[in-house]
Amino acid sequence: MIKYHAHNGTITSVPSQINFNPAFPGVVQTRMLHLRNTFPTEGQVLKIESNDTRFWPVSYGGVLYPQSASVQVEIAFDPAVENTSETSQRVDKL
Repeated sequence: MIKYHAHNGTITSVPSQINFNPAFPGVVQTRMLHLRNTFPTEGQVLKIESNDTRFWPVSYGGVLYPQSASVQVEIAFDPAVENTSETSQRVDKL
């Protein structure tokens, strides 16, 4: 016998879209966003990645508390980094 609980909810970013100013190659910009958890239970951010290597997470982590925007994510952008679609991508570890 298998027992399980299914929950309805979403995890979304606030804001849903971030914009970076035009910049010269080598000028790294960062933006903050929050992750909002509408599930009735806590969660944890294990990994954030992009298929565009010009973008990478600088910092993230923490507990996603139910019904709140509780995790801050800092995203960096460097126009000098070559944009590749390879599976091995730049991800800074905490």
